[in-house]
Amino acid sequence: MAESLLTGLCTKAFRLNHHDDARVPRLRHEYDYEGWRLPRSKDRELISLLFPEYQVSDGQPLPAEAIHRLNALVPAPDLGEDDETAPTPMLFDPEWERVSSVLGAVVSPRGINQRDALKLRLHEALAPMISDGRTRNRAIDHLLIRTLMSELDVSLAVLRDTAQSLRHSGLLSANRIIDSMRSGGIADVLPHGTIGRPINGYRVTGTKNPEKDAKLSTQHMAGDPHTYVSELGGLVSLITAGVERPVFGLSATAYFPQAVKEHVHAPVMWWMTDAQEESILVESSAVTYGNGHRKAGERIPIAGQFPSDKPEALREIGERLYETKLSRKLTRLAKSESTRTRARVILTANSYEQCGHIATGIAKAKGLSHRVCVLVREEDRLSNVRYLPDPSLVRRITVEEVEEFPQFGDILIAPLANIARGLNIVVNLRSAIHSIYLCVRPPLIIDDPTWMYGSVNAAGINSLPASGASDPVQALQTARTAASDHLATILRSSPQLSTMDLVLQEQMVAGMLVSLIQLAGRARRGGTNMELHFVDYAFHDETWSSDLASIIERMAGRWLPEERRQMAELYGEAVNAFLTYAGVDLALSA
Repeated sequence: MAESLLTGLCTKAFRLNHHDDARVPRLRHEYDYEGWRLPRSKDRELISLLFPEYQVSDGQPLPAEAIHRLNALVPAPDLGEDDETAPTPMLFDPEWERVSSVLGAVVSPRGINQRDALKLRLHEALAPMISDGRTRNRAIDHLLIRTLMSELDVSLAVLRDTAQSLRHSGLLSANRIIDSMRSGGIADVLPHGTIGRPINGYRVTGTKNPEKDAKLSTQHMAGDPHTYVSELGGLVSLITAGVERPVFGLSATAYFPQAVKEHVHAPVMWWMTDAQEESILVESSAVTYGNGHRKAGERIPIAGQFPSDKPEALREIGERLYETKLSRKLTRLAKSESTRTRARVILTANSYEQCGHIATGIAKAKGLSHRVCVLVREEDRLSNVRYLPDPSLVRRITVEEVEEFPQFGDILIAPLANIARGLNIVVNLRSAIHSIYLCVRPPLIIDDPTWMYGSVNAAGINSLPASGASDPVQALQTARTAASDHLATILRSSPQLSTMDLVLQEQMVAGMLVSLIQLAGRARRGGTNMELHFVDYAFHDETWSSDLASIIERMAGRWLPEERRQMAELYGEAVNAFLTYAGVDLALSA
C-alpha cells in the first residue's frame, strides 16, 4: 500500500491536493505535498463532488448521512463490531456499487500493478455522476488516496500488533519494527488515550528528486498525553522518594482550559502572578496597500490568500509597515532616555521564506535608516536565495546569533516558531526588544495529527466527572464516546478558521494565545513593558465573526467562575492585555 501511494504521487498518477490557483506549482514545486494528511482530510470536498445533493457549504458541518455514505463507498476491512470507524452497511444503486467495487480492487494484492487501469475504470464509473472531466479527476484522486491511506492505517495496526506478539521471541527484525513504530514514552506508560485507538498522519517529502529522495512518512499518535503530564510529578516522586508528594513546576501557560495541546489537567497549587499593570499593550496595526498599487487603500491580509499572492503581499507589508509605523516608532524610542536601550522591534512570520519577502519589502522602503536583520537557515547565510534581499541591505543571521542581535540590528525579522520560546535577547539583564509585530497570523491547521489527537483526547478527559466516579468502566466508556463524537466534529468541520466549528475555532485560537503570551515574554525580561501588534488583516477581518477579538470574547464567555478566577490569578496582565484588546473585562466575563 505504501509503495502504491508513494509511486502514484511521485509519478503524478494522482495528487494529494488540487489548487484552483494555477500559479502555485510554478512557485513551489512541492506545495502539493506540504504538511501532514489523514485519510479523511478531504472528506468535505469529496462529499461536495460525489453527493452534491447534500449542498455542503463552507459554514456548515457535514451531514452525518453523507459521512456514512462515503464510508460505505470506500472499502474497509472488518475492524470489530464495537469500532465506530467501521462503515455503516448501506445499499447503493448499481452505478455506485461499481465505484465501490473498483476501490476494492485498488487495495487488492494486485492493485499496485493495475493502478492506471483502475483509475480509468473509475473515470468510466463516475462519468454518469460527474460530467466534468477535471472535477471527476479531482474526486478520483481524493478517493484513491483516502482508500490507500485507510488501508495503510489498518495494515500498520496489524503490523504493530504482530510485532508486539514477537517482542520476546528474540527476533531482531521484530524488535526493529517495534522500535521504529514506537509512539514515545507516553504510549509506553499509557498505551491508550480516551478514544481508545491511535490516529495516523502521512506526509510525502522529496518529490523534487523522487528517484533519490522520495519518502512516505507516518506520524503515529497514541497514548494519553494529558494524563501522563498531570501524573508525571507523582510518578517521579513515587519512584525516587517512595512517596507521592510532588512539586511539579511548569510554565504559567500550562494552564489554559481551551488550549487542548498545552493545558495540563491538574490543580495548580502555587504560582507567581504578573501583577505589573499595563505592562503589555496589544493592539491592531494593520497596514494598507500603497499608492500606485491596484489595491491601493485596502488593508493587507496574508492568512487566507492564495499562496501565489502571498509573496507580493508580504513585500508590501514590509515596505508599508516601515514607512507608516516602524520608522517613526524606532526614532521616537531612540530619542527617549527610558527606551533608548530597547529601541528595537521584532517582526514575525510563519517561515523563513515569508520572512525573506518581508525583509525585501523593508529594503525597498523609502527613507530606510535603520539596521535590518533577517533570520535564515545556516545553509542560506551565504547563498544566493531568490526570496532574500541583497546582504548589503539586510543582514542575514542564524539562530545561534539571535541573542547577539542588539549589537548589529534595530529590526529583526524571524519565524514565530524560532523565537517564541527559549531565546533571551537582553541588554544588561533587561529585554532589548520594545515591540513585536505579527505580520502573519500563525497557522491554524485543524487536520494536523498532533493537534487533532490532543483535541480529541482532551474532549474525553473533560467528560470525566471532576469528583471521580463509582463506576470507572462506565466513566471510561463515556470518555470514549465523547472523544469519538469530538473526532467526528473535527472531521465534519470546515478547515477554514472563518467557517470552522465554533468550539474548534476557540481551541485553535487558545493554542495561538499560549504561543503569543510566550512570545510577549521575549520583551518582558527584567520587568520591562512591551507592545504586541497584529499586522496581518486576517486577525481583524470580521467576516463570520472570525476576527481574533470576537473569538477571544467567546472564549472568555465560556470560562466557568473558577476558571475565570484562576486565569486572573495565574496570568494577571499577560491575559488581561488580550482581553482588553477584545473589549472583555476579565472580572465580568461569563
